[in-house]
Amino acid sequence: MSSFNKYPHVFSPIKIGNMEVKNRIQFSPMVSSLSTPTGGVSPELLGYIKYQAQSGVGVITIGSTPIDHINGVDFFGALDVTSDDNMTDLRRISEVVHRYGAKVSCELVHAGRSAPKQFRPNSPAIAPSAIPVENGPTDIREMDEKDMETIRNEYCDVAERLMKSGFDMVMVHAAHGNLLAQFMSPKYNQRTDEYGGSFENRVRWPIKAMRERVGRGLCIDMRISGDELVPGGMGIEETKAFIRLAQEYIDTVHVSQGLIVEPKYMPYTMPAFYLPHCHNVKWSEQVKADPEIHIPVTVVGSITTIAEAIIASGKADMVAMARQLMCDNKLLYNAYHGMEEKTRPCLRCHECAPADIVHLRCATNPRLGRESEIPEELPYAKHKKRVVVVGGGVAGCMAAKTLVERGHDVTLIEKGDKLGGRLHEISCLSFKFDMRRHLQWLMSSTMECGAKIMLNTEATPEIIMGLKPDVVFVATGAERLSLPIPGIDRENVHHVLDVDTGRAAVGERVVV
Repeated sequence: MSSFNKYPHVFSPIKIGNMEVKNRIQFSPMVSSLSTPTGGVSPELLGYIKYQAQSGVGVITIGSTPIDHINGVDFFGALDVTSDDNMTDLRRISEVVHRYGAKVSCELVHAGRSAPKQFRPNSPAIAPSAIPVENGPTDIREMDEKDMETIRNEYCDVAERLMKSGFDMVMVHAAHGNLLAQFMSPKYNQRTDEYGGSFENRVRWPIKAMRERVGRGLCIDMRISGDELVPGGMGIEETKAFIRLAQEYIDTVHVSQGLIVEPKYMPYTMPAFYLPHCHNVKWSEQVKADPEIHIPVTVVGSITTIAEAIIASGKADMVAMARQLMCDNKLLYNAYHGMEEKTRPCLRCHECAPADIVHLRCATNPRLGRESEIPEELPYAKHKKRVVVVGGGVAGCMAAKTLVERGHDVTLIEKGDKLGGRLHEISCLSFKFDMRRHLQWLMSSTMECGAKIMLNTEATPEIIMGLKPDVVFVATGAERLSLPIPGIDRENVHHVLDVDTGRAAVGERVVV
């Protein structure tokens, strides 16, 4: 085992099926919506995948890729892997990933009962049982055996196509309430034939057929919910029972949680900032502890640090993460070289979750989703300028750092005694741990960036002009909003930030 730094388990290789992976970190599948309108490989998608590969992870898994591009799509902008015509483009993906020593996988999915109407205007959704989705599709048809044969063949065809295109692995998405999860779940599979009822009936297909089609030339991963959380749904004991059955045909299992198709349980599939970190480790630990399960186990779910302890303690063999790597793909590089403090912390703010015809993006990393437009290294300025930045909040700090990176002579003036601006107020609540980490990174990285920092200084015209700037960048921040409500100025009315920070006390009865 490697012993060159603080993370010997993370940076040690692992064998998955016939594939050796260089380390224990997987870039978890994430919807990007960066494909062309017809599902082709756009320059933006290829740039994003290259960005993932440059992170140094062992495995990259392309997110939410439908095996049926007509009736099984759940997000716009999905990659089309259903046609041999696209194999040349798919080969470009595998080549760019392999160039950086990583393995490439693809998350295969069929949305089933949750397939949005906009993606299948001429046909109903299909599912094991015709159970409507809350605030979602109601035109659902119960599948017959012909449907299941078609779906089974589509999974096999796609797996074989990806193998021929140079992919190392596929991930069968059987978590979060997608079609395969719907078959496995006692809540959503109410069939009375040989595909319903008993546990063995509910997990019949199509993994065995996939293995028979691709042999051992392609690794098969499976994503599964440790617990669906919904009453009557699949729990950890059935999850372990399924893995015991499936491991004859799959090479590894990827443990998640929750249901993406049910609003109440959707936050647990991609936890927001108010939920705990590493919240699926309790499930992967139970899978690892099962003496009859012998395949490698990957865990995912709000893991934003290098996660050595999870692997070292035997609670998982690999760790999957996406948001932290999208926020800063230097995470592994910095950890390897003992520079963890330089990594930009993820806010877990969900800005990276595409919605309403918006592609992947990040609140703190402007390159994400625009890698083909914005160069990895900012171009050095042709003419060095003397720049004064007024204000040391988020905008001022980022402006100062960027200007220094481009070669300018920068002075930042801040009226207060510390950098960070409003982040100090809006990060003070106990559950905003991620924002406080980001605040500390922002302050320390700005103080060390090479700009001259003037704290406790009001940016008067005299002070600014005394610095003889070529350019003045004004970043004085936002002002508090005061609503035009009668009585807003009374003594018993307080601004939320004053309450959060403890500057104002409230009683037992509060009106918001």
